[in-house]
Amino acid sequence: MAEQGKNRRVQRWLKYAFSTAILVGSVYYAIQGIEWTQFWQTLIQVRWQWLVFSGACTAVAHLIRAQRWRTILSPIAPGISLVNAFSATMVGYFFNLLIPRSGELLRPYVLSRNEQLSMTSSLATVVVERIIDILSILILGFFVFVFYQKELQLLFPDFSRSFVNTLLIPFAGIIVILYLLLRTTVIQRVLRVTLKRISTTFYHRALQVLDRFKQGFSILSSPRQYLALTLQTAVMWMLYILSLYVLFFAFDFQYQSPLSFVDANFLCFVTSIGIAIAPTPGAIGVYHSITKATLHTLYGLSPETALAYATIAHAVGMYGVALILGTGFLLREQAKGSLWKQRSERL
Repeated sequence: MAEQGKNRRVQRWLKYAFSTAILVGSVYYAIQGIEWTQFWQTLIQVRWQWLVFSGACTAVAHLIRAQRWRTILSPIAPGISLVNAFSATMVGYFFNLLIPRSGELLRPYVLSRNEQLSMTSSLATVVVERIIDILSILILGFFVFVFYQKELQLLFPDFSRSFVNTLLIPFAGIIVILYLLLRTTVIQRVLRVTLKRISTTFYHRALQVLDRFKQGFSILSSPRQYLALTLQTAVMWMLYILSLYVLFFAFDFQYQSPLSFVDANFLCFVTSIGIAIAPTPGAIGVYHSITKATLHTLYGLSPETALAYATIAHAVGMYGVALILGTGFLLREQAKGSLWKQRSERL
């Protein structure tokens, strides 16, 4: 046991060291060659009213994400409160700013506490949601690849290979695992061969948890909800793109050599990949590097303007909205006593 504890501590420190290295390296890359006087001057001249508009678009997109989550949950829990779903979503985003990916576990936990749901089923719906998001990025990437193939090759020389490695292969792996889990008895047989020999009680408990996890995928057996999921996903992503597009108007370049909504679509695609793979809190550094490289390399903006846009977009779209709404809903959950209260947990 002592040896296992030591190994876990080593793994944890290695994870922190890797995340710190990526953070330092990406920040260094983002600020390389920056003339700081010009950078600060660009920030000072930003038209702040557009930041409010952009933040509002992001907040509404998060609200629609919460509504989509309710749709995914509807086959097993049709009466979920939108306020509770939105609260859990924003609390999750808040903790993602502190510890990467931590919000993905805390979000279903908060909702399961408020709505008396099974934590396992709630967590499974988050997996469904992430699969839909990956599919959305792949569809977005298809159109970007068709119309921006040269730009992608310029920005990411190994784009074809990296695109497959970072999105397609992991996605295919997830699909295979879920197929084995949901459509076959392979997992049950593995549990019977391994866990049942150790403890019959743990074996039946594991089967119960597995059954509740499968319940979280009930939406896949509800084709009548597919249209609602498609529309909610489309509107949500349109708002994310719009939040980036309206920020263009906060800078002088948009009035001299304007970028289009399609350009914002391209920017949303590359930054979404960066956010998905970033091991740093709130994708700090990685987001700035990718955004700066895109605006400077492809659109000819000065490094200072490109970094200023990246800084504002990250501060407003990721940190600002998540910090303000997340803090508010976190206080709400604590006031209700539903976040940390002790009671029998329904797995």
